[in-house]
Amino acid sequence: MKKRLRLQASLRIGISVMAIMMSAAPVLPSQTHAEIVYTKSDQSTTVRAPEGHPFVSGKHMVWIDSDEQGRQSRCFTAAWTAVRPSELTSASSLKMVPVVSEGQGGHVYVAWIDRRTSGTDNGGWSIWGMDLAEGVERRLSSVSGGYSHLSIDGSDIVWFNPSKYDLYRYDFLQAKETKIGTGRFPAVAKGKVLFINVQDGGLSLYNLATGQTTGVLSLPSGQFVMNIAFNGTQALFKQSDSQLRTKVVLADLNDPTHPRFTDLTTPSKKQSEYYQLYIGDGQAAWIQDNQDGNPELMGVNTQLGETHPIDTGDAAMRALAFDGYRLVLTAADGTMVYRTFTRTDTSVAVPSSGSDSGGGYSPVPAAVTSPAKSAPASKLIGRSGGEITAQEDRVKLTIAEGALSGDTTVELSPEDSGAYLPDSRGKLSLVSGVWAVRGLDQIVGEKLRLSMGYENAVLTALQERKLSLYRWDEQGKTWTRLVGKTNPLPRSVEANIPGGGIYAVGLNDVTFGDMAGHWSREVVEPLAARGIVDGVRDNEFAPDGPLTRAQFVKLLLAALGEKPVAAQGGAFTDVPSSHWGAGWIERAAKLGLVQGSNGRFDPDAVLTREQMMAMLTRAVGQEARALSLSDAELTAALTYADAGEISPWARAYAALATREGLIEGSETGIMPKQSSTRAQAAAVIYRLLDKQNKL
Repeated sequence: MKKRLRLQASLRIGISVMAIMMSAAPVLPSQTHAEIVYTKSDQSTTVRAPEGHPFVSGKHMVWIDSDEQGRQSRCFTAAWTAVRPSELTSASSLKMVPVVSEGQGGHVYVAWIDRRTSGTDNGGWSIWGMDLAEGVERRLSSVSGGYSHLSIDGSDIVWFNPSKYDLYRYDFLQAKETKIGTGRFPAVAKGKVLFINVQDGGLSLYNLATGQTTGVLSLPSGQFVMNIAFNGTQALFKQSDSQLRTKVVLADLNDPTHPRFTDLTTPSKKQSEYYQLYIGDGQAAWIQDNQDGNPELMGVNTQLGETHPIDTGDAAMRALAFDGYRLVLTAADGTMVYRTFTRTDTSVAVPSSGSDSGGGYSPVPAAVTSPAKSAPASKLIGRSGGEITAQEDRVKLTIAEGALSGDTTVELSPEDSGAYLPDSRGKLSLVSGVWAVRGLDQIVGEKLRLSMGYENAVLTALQERKLSLYRWDEQGKTWTRLVGKTNPLPRSVEANIPGGGIYAVGLNDVTFGDMAGHWSREVVEPLAARGIVDGVRDNEFAPDGPLTRAQFVKLLLAALGEKPVAAQGGAFTDVPSSHWGAGWIERAAKLGLVQGSNGRFDPDAVLTREQMMAMLTRAVGQEARALSLSDAELTAALTYADAGEISPWARAYAALATREGLIEGSETGIMPKQSSTRAQAAAVIYRLLDKQNKL
């Protein structure tokens, strides 16, 4: 664990010279503040770290124990918070660099490099792994060779061949190995693979879903990247040159076509160079040589770019990984601990999200430029419509033709944000200035479109998906959300507005304690921020819990912007007005989204996938189109192995829903009779809103 990885002039790890055109990706200055302090807090455990250096991901840990001669080894896994080792394999072969990750449905996947097919250095290595739910080890690589740099995220494992620079992916869900390109040192996260591009000497990002590769980084001759840590939207890497001067860089890859880079250190030559990089959600860390020549563990707030020292000397070498928000490390006595960081700024109050963020650092919006410094704008607009902008086009109101009966002076005016503060008990915070739209009465129809920028707010990619345009309710003294969409470039939120009033961009930073590390967090929390999904109780969503028919009706109507009616009962004989979902179900029945059977709806029955497909098809107004499909069209659309299990009444809905991408099948089939979890239903609704351009 204390071993130093020194950089030699020959660069034995085989990294080639690479380049970056900084003009295409501007360097942002690292933020510092004399009054900002990051205080560390350790939570100890009684768990002792294994002898073999463990790999930690979330709550899981995997490691290898070797015999005294180093000729054979055994692979173990455990939940690191309460180690009860489980031996995965005792095959008499040398093993190294095991990795572990939790995927969909709580499945835990493990992979490692194994010299099982031969004793030669160059020909005997292969990739092995297993789904712990199956408990059967399997060979993942189709051929033997020299393999390196395993990276894992959920059911996806990637690696590369150092001699040929071939990149491979193995998907446990499809039990399939695929060559995805050429490159080095791949890192997979959230369906993307970041790697060193062999062809142009830069960094590239590969999308596992689309198969598209985007170049994000290239360097002038004589410079190269040493190592990468990647969380799906941000990367931490070390960059060096021919003089062996290194610097640490933080990359924002939320929009791969417009990456942003922050230099965290200045280039300098070190006595010793370290390759350890760690990144989580909100914090990252790396080991470097300090001025005394000792290893130093440095941390960085990945949203604000603020760096802070964590540990020096032997303590710096004990870091293992980020468990989401928390840094997992080994204490001096050999026990494992996790560490959180509290940001204190005596000049700016920074609220804490507490347990909602999983116990660690939770990024908060940075202060925005005061709109009081912006000038109001006014314009005379007539029946043909027009556009009015303010604050250098950061605030823009588009008025459609026919919205106004005659020439009208419309004004955009900045307001004092302090007069419109959100309720301090909630999770809503404003990330833009507050602006008034004046001169417009109530406008019927979608004829007014307001766009507001949030370019000065420091947010995570997940937080950006929780943004909405809000309108001030003067009577209730509160902010109400409008249905709209977020634009990453330029950073703005837009929505149709009903007329004049007070508007701002707000972040409803809803989080759930049981979503940390879950595959669906990226869709569930943005939907919760919009009021479309709810938790089962405070700070708990229960993503893998079953979904009832009533719950999906509420979910679907909320996504459509509908409200429940006053529950009268009578729409269905088994849905009394006292049922919590009666108002939603009655509204759905009036809209023709649900029909029931023999006068009954079975509101508390578990929803099947074919029932979901029928409701979705009706919700997007495509029922008539679905029912008009010919037998040949149905056969062409329903090519799944289990298509015969679809109920006759549901075949048309299933065909259209899958053809339009509302529901996705797989190699195992469309699973029409299976139930849906709360997380799976949320993903369906998120996909629906995305297709309708409402996210």
